[in-house]
Amino acid sequence: MDGLFTTLTKLTILSIIILALAFGCQSINPLPQFSFSGETPEERRISELMQWHSSRVEVYKGFETVFTARVLFLSDEVKRLTHEWEAKTKLLDPKEKAELFEKTATPLENQIEFLLGFYTPDDSKEMLEQGDAEWRVKLQLPNGEIIRASCFGVGSTEENMYMSILRWDLSWSKLYKLCFPRSRGWVDPEAKGVTLIITGPRGHGAMHIKTQPPLDY
Repeated sequence: MDGLFTTLTKLTILSIIILALAFGCQSINPLPQFSFSGETPEERRISELMQWHSSRVEVYKGFETVFTARVLFLSDEVKRLTHEWEAKTKLLDPKEKAELFEKTATPLENQIEFLLGFYTPDDSKEMLEQGDAEWRVKLQLPNGEIIRASCFGVGSTEENMYMSILRWDLSWSKLYKLCFPRSRGWVDPEAKGVTLIITGPRGHGAMHIKTQPPLDY
């Protein structure tokens, strides 16, 4: 009986020690924490912010698809959080992290950036990149001013970085990074947002996008 009591006492003390270590110590594991659902709290936070700044449109003529598109406003906060997560999951050292930030997340004072996934069954190639292309993209600013995109390129590093969280199906779509010159019309104190307009030979569509962060963010 005394032996059983001694054993139980040792187990109790051991349990107390384990609990004390669990609650009294901080983890020193530098690796990102993964959840059973496949989404960490950090990923969920970035994903929710991306959803807030996203929109999509589908245009049909009868039963035929004219085009489909989805867009994400690359706010400074979206770029910063995505960059931080990429650096953490890739275990980048400070120099590599700084290089990644300079390449993908540096705030640009003179332009506005969006990520666009675009699909059309049209046979034309690079339909948004050619100067004489029939498909055109314009941005309507909060004051009503309409401006044309000034660039369409997206690098593989940026594509992989954003798509790891966005998880857009690009089986048919092509991914673009759109740049628009920043003008006075960009100022949006009333949080009206902006409208991305796509026009083509068989139809047109528009996507309204929130550019101000959510109030509770």
